[in-house]
Amino acid sequence: MARVCRGLGAACALLAHVVSVEARAEEQSPENLYHETAPPVQDSAQAGPTTSEQFAHDQPRQSSMPASIGLQAFTATEKAMGGLDARLGDVVALKLEGSLLWATRRPAELNSAFLGSQFGIFVDLAPWDRRQWQVDFALGADIYYLWGIHGDLAEVALAAVGSAGYWVSDSWGIFGSARGYVLATDGLELGTTRAGEPALPVLFSLGVRWRNRP
Repeated sequence: MARVCRGLGAACALLAHVVSVEARAEEQSPENLYHETAPPVQDSAQAGPTTSEQFAHDQPRQSSMPASIGLQAFTATEKAMGGLDARLGDVVALKLEGSLLWATRRPAELNSAFLGSQFGIFVDLAPWDRRQWQVDFALGADIYYLWGIHGDLAEVALAAVGSAGYWVSDSWGIFGSARGYVLATDGLELGTTRAGEPALPVLFSLGVRWRNRP
């Protein structure tokens, strides 16, 4: 009887050992390991921004510089002039001009009424710039190459310019300007006729302008 009891006890111990071994094997199976180590999957609607989205958000927005280009015509005593101007900048800007110059009456000593070219470079200040109206003041140099008279003849002036414009739309506007010469070389006599008579020492212009406004 004692032997039978000992045999049953050994069988129970063996059975308990087998059950514990199977339990440990099931806990260490690859499927259970995956469930324990795999991170929880987030809903795409609740997930934060991706790396590319965050990089795009962190990048500063690039804006172009304001610029405008215009076509203008000048009127002066016994002269006519027309050409282009360009402005690059916002409140303080660089302004460039280029025009062709004619005499309204051909001088007897010349074969043509064409006199030459004008080039201007200015520092332009626009203290009053609204959606429809703009007022500018500029100071710079007017350079006249009078190659219609003589191939190497040039005249230079320190010019002060005031202008006002009205923007018909966001891109197109009309403007007018008036300029005077603070200093000038001897051959550039603004406000004097060819006969030596005095005239208004102001050069006026009217024109149209297109702008790129970010």
